[in-house]
Amino acid sequence: PEVKGASIGMMKFIALLSGNKMLKMAVKMFAYFEKVDETGDPAEANQMLGAPETTFDMWFERNSTQ
Repeated sequence: PEVKGASIGMMKFIALLSGNKMLKMAVKMFAYFEKVDETGDPAEANQMLGAPETTFDMWFERNSTQ
């Protein structure tokens, strides 16, 4: 799986070479989320707050600095 063009393995390598501690932590988090499925039912939150209108991909596209 890839995250905006960079695989988890590549991100780990870059974090190792750069010594970037924040990237190392982020890579661990992304790797974890790849292994763990989401659980739960959003029905209660959707009822209280309304269904979300923005997906993560939409948000990322608007907020990426590319």
